[in-house]
Amino acid sequence: TLQRAVFEDGVGRRHHADAPGGEPLEVLELREEFTTEEFEAALRDRVTALAGVHSACFARVRGVQRINQSVSKLFVMSDRVAGTRLSTILALSRQQLVPVEINAKLCLVRQLVAAVALLHEKKPRMAHGAISTERVVITPKARLVLVDHVLGSALEQLRYSAEDYWTSLRVPLVPAEEPVFDQRADVLQIGVFALE
Repeated sequence: TLQRAVFEDGVGRRHHADAPGGEPLEVLELREEFTTEEFEAALRDRVTALAGVHSACFARVRGVQRINQSVSKLFVMSDRVAGTRLSTILALSRQQLVPVEINAKLCLVRQLVAAVALLHEKKPRMAHGAISTERVVITPKARLVLVDHVLGSALEQLRYSAEDYWTSLRVPLVPAEEPVFDQRADVLQIGVFALE
């Protein structure tokens, strides 16, 4: 059973839930326009391809589920990471006019670079593709965990312009007729992350 939404961005709503064994889950309810067969197929392929990547830097994805009610909905189930999304931390920092210290920022950038390098090493033809502060959780011990990392190549199925990926989903990409979600995109996204 889904609990109330705990976070929402351009990709969809995240809900807390419990697995049959009682383990805490985060369930991403994708926006309606992401429920096409092409998007779902790319998403399922991506989940399968990343099944062998085990690291504390990435939230474990348990699977994709489609539920057909009055409107067909697509969900991604992942282990819930204890912590707070970096976008929430930065919004509170701006609201309270308390800047994040440079050493804290550098620590997070180092962790992000190490996590993405690990992904590129284990999956040389694959990229995260959707790195942003909305898709990073900071644990109580100040450890960075990437979430929603199965979205990259599925988001490519939307065929948005680079500007639309940025304005709708906060995914920076190199402007091109057909933006590419490759490892160079990850490098660009790390750079944008470091500037936030």
